[in-house]
Amino acid sequence: MHHVECRQCDFEREAHDWLAAEIVAEDHRDREGHVVTATEPDGTLLGRYA
Repeated sequence: MHHVECRQCDFEREAHDWLAAEIVAEDHRDREGHVVTATEPDGTLLGRYA
């Protein structure tokens, strides 16, 4: 599972694939204005959304 996390609040989600992780991260960024990171199942950084 891909992991989406915000270190500015307690937001944390799992996603089934990279596209779902990207959508979740961008949505949280747009709603809250926070910096969100998404990682691959092996822990590799997928993206940082600011």
